[in-house]
Amino acid sequence: MSGFLAGVRGQLNVLVAATTSLVLIAFLVPMGLLLRRAADDRAVTTATIEAQSAAALVALGQIPPDHDVTVFYADGHQTGIPAQRTDSVSLALQGWAFTAKSGDGVEVLIPVGGLPEGTAVVRANVTQQQDGVIQTWVTLALLGLVLFALYVAGIVGAFIVALVLRRTVTKGSAGGFIMELPKYQWPPLRDILLGLWQRAWIFLRRAGTIIFTVSVVLWLLLSFPRAAPGENQVDASFAGHIANGLQVVLEPIGFNREISLALIPAMAAREVAVASLATTYAVDAGNKDDDAEAQGLIPKLQAAWSLPTALAFLAWFVFAPQCLSTIAVARRETNGWKWPLFMLAYLFALAYIFAGITYWSAVALGL
Repeated sequence: MSGFLAGVRGQLNVLVAATTSLVLIAFLVPMGLLLRRAADDRAVTTATIEAQSAAALVALGQIPPDHDVTVFYADGHQTGIPAQRTDSVSLALQGWAFTAKSGDGVEVLIPVGGLPEGTAVVRANVTQQQDGVIQTWVTLALLGLVLFALYVAGIVGAFIVALVLRRTVTKGSAGGFIMELPKYQWPPLRDILLGLWQRAWIFLRRAGTIIFTVSVVLWLLLSFPRAAPGENQVDASFAGHIANGLQVVLEPIGFNREISLALIPAMAAREVAVASLATTYAVDAGNKDDDAEAQGLIPKLQAAWSLPTALAFLAWFVFAPQCLSTIAVARRETNGWKWPLFMLAYLFALAYIFAGITYWSAVALGL
Protein backbone atom coordinates (compact mmCIF):
# COMPACT_ATOMS: atom_id res chain seq x y z
CA MET A 1 0.00 0.00 0.00
CA SER A 2 2.82 2.40 0.88
CA GLY A 3 4.49 1.69 -2.47
CA PHE A 4 1.25 2.44 -4.29
CA LEU A 5 0.84 5.75 -2.43
CA ALA A 6 4.45 6.67 -3.16
CA GLY A 7 3.85 6.00 -6.85
CA VAL A 8 0.72 8.12 -6.83
CA ARG A 9 2.55 10.97 -5.11
CA GLY A 10 5.36 10.74 -7.65
CA GLN A 11 2.93 10.90 -10.57
CA LEU A 12 1.13 13.83 -8.97
CA ASN A 13 4.44 15.67 -8.57
CA VAL A 14 5.27 15.07 -12.22
CA LEU A 15 1.81 16.25 -13.24
CA VAL A 16 2.10 19.43 -11.16
CA ALA A 17 5.59 20.16 -12.50
CA ALA A 18 4.47 19.58 -16.10
CA THR A 19 1.37 21.74 -15.67
CA THR A 20 3.35 24.55 -14.07
CA SER A 21 5.93 24.41 -16.87
CA LEU A 22 3.23 24.57 -19.53
CA VAL A 23 1.58 27.53 -17.82
CA LEU A 24 4.92 29.37 -17.61
CA ILE A 25 5.69 28.66 -21.25
CA ALA A 26 2.19 29.68 -22.34
CA PHE A 27 2.64 32.98 -20.49
CA LEU A 28 6.29 33.79 -21.10
CA VAL A 29 6.53 32.97 -24.81
CA PRO A 30 3.69 35.30 -25.95
CA MET A 31 4.95 37.94 -23.52
CA GLY A 32 8.44 37.63 -24.99
CA LEU A 33 7.12 37.96 -28.53
CA LEU A 34 5.08 41.04 -27.59
CA LEU A 35 8.05 42.67 -25.89
CA ARG A 36 10.28 41.81 -28.85
CA ARG A 37 7.80 43.37 -31.27
CA ALA A 38 7.43 46.48 -29.11
CA ALA A 39 11.21 46.87 -28.86
CA ASP A 40 11.57 46.45 -32.64
CA ASP A 41 8.92 49.09 -33.35
CA ARG A 42 10.44 51.49 -30.84
CA ALA A 43 13.94 51.09 -32.31
CA VAL A 44 12.73 51.55 -35.90
CA THR A 45 10.73 54.65 -34.88
CA THR A 46 13.81 56.13 -33.22
CA ALA A 47 15.91 55.42 -36.30
CA THR A 48 13.27 56.98 -38.56
CA ILE A 49 13.23 60.18 -36.51
CA GLU A 50 17.04 60.24 -36.64
CA ALA A 51 17.03 59.80 -40.42
CA GLN A 52 14.36 62.47 -40.94
CA SER A 53 16.31 64.95 -38.83
CA ALA A 54 19.47 64.25 -40.81
CA ALA A 55 17.57 64.48 -44.13
CA ALA A 56 16.41 67.99 -43.25
CA LEU A 57 20.04 69.05 -42.77
CA VAL A 58 21.14 67.36 -46.01
CA ALA A 59 18.40 69.24 -47.88
CA LEU A 60 19.97 72.48 -46.62
CA GLY A 61 23.36 71.40 -47.92
CA GLN A 62 24.78 70.59 -44.50
CA ILE A 63 26.53 67.46 -43.29
CA PRO A 64 24.58 66.03 -40.34
CA PRO A 65 26.75 66.25 -37.20
CA ASP A 66 26.35 63.78 -34.34
CA HIS A 67 23.89 61.62 -36.27
CA ASP A 68 24.27 57.85 -36.54
CA VAL A 69 23.42 57.85 -40.24
CA THR A 70 25.05 57.37 -43.60
CA VAL A 71 24.39 59.74 -46.52
CA PHE A 72 24.75 58.20 -50.00
CA TYR A 73 25.04 60.55 -52.98
CA ALA A 74 24.19 59.81 -56.59
CA ASP A 75 27.80 60.30 -57.75
CA GLY A 76 28.93 57.41 -55.53
CA HIS A 77 30.53 59.10 -52.54
CA GLN A 78 29.13 58.97 -49.00
CA THR A 79 29.44 60.76 -45.67
CA GLY A 80 28.72 59.80 -42.11
CA ILE A 81 29.10 56.27 -40.77
CA PRO A 82 30.84 54.04 -43.33
CA ALA A 83 28.40 51.50 -44.78
CA GLN A 84 28.01 49.32 -47.84
CA ARG A 85 25.80 50.58 -50.67
CA THR A 86 23.04 47.97 -50.90
CA ASP A 87 20.34 47.34 -53.50
CA SER A 88 17.90 49.07 -51.17
CA VAL A 89 19.99 52.25 -51.35
CA SER A 90 19.92 52.13 -55.17
CA LEU A 91 16.15 51.79 -55.07
CA ALA A 92 15.82 54.69 -52.61
CA LEU A 93 17.87 56.89 -54.97
CA GLN A 94 14.88 56.70 -57.30
CA GLY A 95 12.83 58.65 -54.74
CA TRP A 96 11.38 55.88 -52.57
CA ALA A 97 11.39 56.14 -48.76
CA PHE A 98 11.04 52.80 -46.97
CA THR A 99 12.49 50.38 -44.46
CA ALA A 100 14.09 47.10 -45.46
CA LYS A 101 15.79 44.12 -43.91
CA SER A 102 19.56 44.21 -44.00
CA GLY A 103 22.17 41.65 -43.13
CA ASP A 104 22.51 42.79 -39.51
CA GLY A 105 19.09 44.28 -38.83
CA VAL A 106 16.78 46.86 -40.44
CA GLU A 107 17.73 49.93 -42.48
CA VAL A 108 15.62 53.08 -42.75
CA LEU A 109 16.08 54.89 -46.08
CA ILE A 110 14.92 58.44 -46.83
CA PRO A 111 15.71 60.13 -50.19
CA VAL A 112 16.56 63.83 -50.43
CA GLY A 113 16.10 65.47 -53.83
CA GLY A 114 16.95 68.86 -55.33
CA LEU A 115 20.66 68.76 -54.45
CA PRO A 116 23.42 69.91 -56.81
CA GLU A 117 24.82 66.37 -56.72
CA GLY A 118 21.40 64.92 -57.53
CA THR A 119 19.35 62.76 -55.17
CA ALA A 120 20.90 61.65 -51.89
CA VAL A 121 19.74 58.92 -49.53
CA VAL A 122 19.95 59.11 -45.75
CA ARG A 123 20.29 55.64 -44.21
CA ALA A 124 19.87 54.79 -40.52
CA ASN A 125 20.60 51.20 -39.58
CA VAL A 126 19.05 49.32 -36.64
CA THR A 127 21.36 46.45 -35.75
CA GLN A 128 20.28 43.34 -33.87
CA GLN A 129 21.72 44.66 -30.62
CA GLN A 130 20.09 48.06 -31.12
CA ASP A 131 16.64 46.69 -31.96
CA GLY A 132 16.14 45.63 -28.37
CA VAL A 133 16.53 41.85 -28.52
CA ILE A 134 18.81 41.71 -25.51
CA GLN A 135 16.79 44.34 -23.67
CA THR A 136 13.59 42.43 -24.46
CA TRP A 137 14.77 39.19 -22.92
CA VAL A 138 16.24 41.00 -19.93
CA THR A 139 12.87 42.69 -19.41
CA LEU A 140 11.11 39.34 -19.78
CA ALA A 141 13.44 37.76 -17.24
CA LEU A 142 12.74 40.59 -14.79
CA LEU A 143 8.99 40.17 -15.28
CA GLY A 144 9.29 36.46 -14.57
CA LEU A 145 11.43 37.17 -11.52
CA VAL A 146 8.89 39.67 -10.14
CA LEU A 147 5.97 37.29 -10.71
CA PHE A 148 7.88 34.41 -9.13
CA ALA A 149 8.77 36.59 -6.14
CA LEU A 150 5.10 37.55 -5.72
CA TYR A 151 4.00 33.91 -5.71
CA VAL A 152 6.73 32.91 -3.28
CA ALA A 153 5.89 35.84 -0.99
CA GLY A 154 2.23 34.82 -0.96
CA ILE A 155 3.00 31.16 -0.17
CA VAL A 156 5.61 31.91 2.49
CA GLY A 157 3.40 34.60 4.00
CA ALA A 158 0.49 32.16 4.24
CA PHE A 159 2.64 29.59 6.07
CA ILE A 160 4.01 32.18 8.49
CA VAL A 161 0.57 33.63 9.25
CA ALA A 162 -0.87 30.15 9.76
CA LEU A 163 1.96 29.30 12.17
CA VAL A 164 1.54 32.52 14.15
CA LEU A 165 -2.25 32.19 14.36
CA ARG A 166 -1.98 28.55 15.38
CA ARG A 167 0.24 29.48 18.32
CA THR A 168 -1.69 32.59 19.41
CA VAL A 169 -5.37 33.37 18.77
CA THR A 170 -6.32 29.90 17.52
CA LYS A 171 -4.22 27.98 20.01
CA GLY A 172 -5.81 24.76 21.21
CA SER A 173 -5.93 21.02 20.76
CA ALA A 174 -5.61 19.66 17.24
CA GLY A 175 -8.75 18.34 15.60
CA GLY A 176 -9.28 15.71 12.96
CA PHE A 177 -9.78 16.59 9.33
CA ILE A 178 -11.34 14.21 6.83
CA MET A 179 -11.77 15.02 3.16
CA GLU A 180 -13.07 12.70 0.47
CA LEU A 181 -10.89 12.84 -2.64
CA PRO A 182 -12.19 12.09 -6.13
CA LYS A 183 -11.11 9.01 -8.04
CA TYR A 184 -7.50 9.30 -9.19
CA GLN A 185 -7.55 9.31 -13.00
CA TRP A 186 -6.79 11.48 -15.98
CA PRO A 187 -9.64 13.97 -16.41
CA PRO A 188 -11.63 13.61 -19.64
CA LEU A 189 -11.02 16.33 -22.20
CA ARG A 190 -14.71 17.20 -22.15
CA ASP A 191 -14.57 17.97 -18.42
CA ILE A 192 -11.50 20.18 -18.89
CA LEU A 193 -13.13 22.18 -21.70
CA LEU A 194 -16.35 22.48 -19.72
CA GLY A 195 -14.45 23.76 -16.69
CA LEU A 196 -12.54 26.29 -18.82
CA TRP A 197 -15.80 27.52 -20.36
CA GLN A 198 -17.44 27.91 -16.96
CA ARG A 199 -14.52 29.88 -15.53
CA ALA A 200 -14.38 32.10 -18.62
CA TRP A 201 -18.12 32.76 -18.41
CA ILE A 202 -17.89 33.58 -14.70
CA PHE A 203 -15.11 36.08 -15.39
CA LEU A 204 -16.96 37.71 -18.30
CA ARG A 205 -20.13 37.98 -16.24
CA ARG A 206 -18.11 39.44 -13.39
CA ALA A 207 -16.38 41.90 -15.73
CA GLY A 208 -19.70 42.89 -17.26
CA THR A 209 -21.41 43.51 -13.94
CA ILE A 210 -19.14 44.25 -10.99
CA ILE A 211 -16.26 45.91 -12.86
CA PHE A 212 -18.56 47.92 -15.13
CA THR A 213 -20.82 49.03 -12.27
CA VAL A 214 -17.95 50.02 -10.00
CA SER A 215 -16.26 51.94 -12.84
CA VAL A 216 -19.46 53.90 -13.53
CA VAL A 217 -19.93 54.74 -9.84
CA LEU A 218 -16.29 55.86 -9.59
CA TRP A 219 -16.70 58.04 -12.68
CA LEU A 220 -19.74 59.71 -11.12
CA LEU A 221 -17.84 60.35 -7.89
CA LEU A 222 -14.97 61.81 -9.91
CA SER A 223 -17.21 63.96 -12.08
CA PHE A 224 -19.36 65.63 -9.40
CA PRO A 225 -19.51 68.25 -8.14
CA ARG A 226 -18.19 70.05 -11.20
CA ALA A 227 -14.95 71.97 -10.77
CA ALA A 228 -14.85 75.73 -11.02
CA PRO A 229 -12.91 77.30 -13.91
CA GLY A 230 -9.22 76.73 -13.37
CA GLU A 231 -9.80 74.08 -10.69
CA ASN A 232 -8.77 70.45 -11.07
CA GLN A 233 -11.80 68.17 -11.43
CA VAL A 234 -10.32 65.40 -9.28
CA ASP A 235 -9.59 67.89 -6.49
CA ALA A 236 -13.16 69.18 -6.56
CA SER A 237 -14.91 65.80 -6.76
CA PHE A 238 -16.28 63.62 -3.97
CA ALA A 239 -13.79 60.90 -4.85
CA GLY A 240 -10.92 63.40 -4.72
CA HIS A 241 -11.78 64.37 -1.14
CA ILE A 242 -11.88 60.70 -0.12
CA ALA A 243 -8.54 60.01 -1.85
CA ASN A 244 -6.88 63.01 -0.20
CA GLY A 245 -7.78 61.61 3.21
CA LEU A 246 -6.45 58.14 2.35
CA GLN A 247 -3.26 59.50 0.84
CA VAL A 248 -2.16 60.83 4.22
CA VAL A 249 -2.05 57.23 5.46
CA LEU A 250 -0.72 55.59 2.29
CA GLU A 251 1.85 58.18 1.20
CA PRO A 252 4.62 56.72 3.44
CA ILE A 253 4.54 53.48 1.41
CA GLY A 254 4.82 55.33 -1.91
CA PHE A 255 1.14 55.45 -2.96
CA ASN A 256 -0.13 58.59 -4.65
CA ARG A 257 -3.69 59.91 -4.67
CA GLU A 258 -4.75 57.90 -7.71
CA ILE A 259 -3.58 54.62 -6.16
CA SER A 260 -5.26 55.48 -2.87
CA LEU A 261 -8.54 56.01 -4.68
CA ALA A 262 -8.22 52.81 -6.75
CA LEU A 263 -7.82 50.66 -3.63
CA ILE A 264 -11.42 51.37 -2.54
CA PRO A 265 -13.28 49.91 -5.57
CA ALA A 266 -10.65 47.15 -5.76
CA MET A 267 -12.32 45.68 -2.68
CA ALA A 268 -15.20 44.61 -4.97
CA ALA A 269 -12.77 42.75 -7.25
CA ARG A 270 -9.06 43.12 -7.76
CA GLU A 271 -9.51 43.55 -11.51
CA VAL A 272 -11.32 46.83 -10.79
CA ALA A 273 -8.05 48.43 -9.67
CA VAL A 274 -6.83 48.78 -13.27
CA ALA A 275 -10.16 50.14 -14.50
CA SER A 276 -10.25 52.57 -11.56
CA LEU A 277 -6.77 53.86 -12.35
CA ALA A 278 -7.74 54.35 -15.99
CA THR A 279 -10.90 56.25 -15.02
CA THR A 280 -9.08 58.47 -12.53
CA TYR A 281 -6.24 59.38 -14.90
CA ALA A 282 -8.71 59.97 -17.76
CA VAL A 283 -10.75 62.44 -15.67
CA ASP A 284 -7.57 64.15 -14.52
CA ALA A 285 -6.25 64.39 -18.10
CA GLY A 286 -9.51 66.05 -19.17
CA ASN A 287 -8.35 69.17 -17.30
CA LYS A 288 -5.25 69.42 -19.48
CA ASP A 289 -5.18 68.97 -23.26
CA ASP A 290 -6.56 66.59 -25.86
CA ASP A 291 -3.20 64.85 -26.32
CA ALA A 292 -2.99 64.01 -22.62
CA GLU A 293 -6.57 62.76 -22.60
CA ALA A 294 -5.94 60.54 -25.64
CA GLN A 295 -2.98 58.79 -24.04
CA GLY A 296 -3.44 55.26 -22.80
CA LEU A 297 -3.01 54.19 -19.20
CA ILE A 298 0.52 52.80 -19.58
CA PRO A 299 2.19 56.11 -20.63
CA LYS A 300 0.44 57.88 -17.77
CA LEU A 301 1.64 55.31 -15.23
CA GLN A 302 5.18 55.51 -16.60
CA ALA A 303 5.13 59.27 -16.15
CA ALA A 304 3.48 59.31 -12.69
CA TRP A 305 4.86 56.18 -10.99
CA SER A 306 8.36 55.32 -9.94
CA LEU A 307 9.59 51.73 -9.96
CA PRO A 308 9.44 51.48 -6.12
CA THR A 309 5.80 52.64 -6.24
CA ALA A 310 4.91 50.02 -8.87
CA LEU A 311 6.59 47.24 -6.87
CA ALA A 312 4.84 48.36 -3.68
CA PHE A 313 1.50 48.33 -5.54
CA LEU A 314 2.08 44.69 -6.54
CA ALA A 315 3.18 43.75 -3.02
CA TRP A 316 -0.01 45.29 -1.61
CA PHE A 317 -2.22 42.92 -3.58
CA VAL A 318 -0.24 39.88 -2.48
CA PHE A 319 -1.55 40.31 1.08
CA ALA A 320 -4.62 42.57 0.82
CA PRO A 321 -8.10 41.03 1.24
CA GLN A 322 -9.31 39.31 -1.92
CA CYS A 323 -12.77 40.83 -2.40
CA LEU A 324 -16.05 41.48 -0.62
CA SER A 325 -17.41 38.07 -1.64
CA THR A 326 -14.57 36.43 0.34
CA ILE A 327 -15.56 38.40 3.43
CA ALA A 328 -19.19 37.40 2.89
CA VAL A 329 -18.22 33.71 2.71
CA ALA A 330 -16.17 34.04 5.92
CA ARG A 331 -19.16 35.69 7.61
CA ARG A 332 -21.44 32.84 6.57
CA GLU A 333 -19.02 30.07 7.57
CA THR A 334 -18.17 31.55 10.98
CA ASN A 335 -21.73 32.71 11.68
CA GLY A 336 -20.56 36.09 12.95
CA TRP A 337 -18.51 39.20 12.22
CA LYS A 338 -15.65 38.55 14.67
CA TRP A 339 -13.41 36.54 12.36
CA PRO A 340 -14.23 38.42 9.11
CA LEU A 341 -13.32 41.71 10.79
CA PHE A 342 -10.19 40.14 12.27
CA MET A 343 -9.29 38.85 8.81
CA LEU A 344 -9.74 42.31 7.29
CA ALA A 345 -7.61 43.91 9.99
CA TYR A 346 -4.61 41.60 9.79
CA LEU A 347 -4.65 41.34 5.96
CA PHE A 348 -4.69 45.12 5.54
CA ALA A 349 -1.93 45.39 8.16
CA LEU A 350 0.19 42.82 6.31
CA ALA A 351 -0.46 44.55 2.98
CA TYR A 352 0.61 47.91 4.40
CA ILE A 353 3.73 46.53 6.10
CA PHE A 354 5.01 44.53 3.13
CA ALA A 355 4.16 47.23 0.60
CA GLY A 356 6.13 49.63 2.79
CA ILE A 357 9.06 47.21 3.08
CA THR A 358 9.05 46.77 -0.70
CA TYR A 359 8.92 50.51 -1.34
CA TRP A 360 11.57 51.47 1.20
CA SER A 361 13.89 48.66 0.07
CA ALA A 362 13.56 49.66 -3.59
CA VAL A 363 14.27 53.30 -2.74
CA ALA A 364 17.29 52.31 -0.64
CA LEU A 365 18.64 50.23 -3.55
CA GLY A 366 18.26 53.19 -5.89
CA LEU A 367 15.69 51.56 -8.16
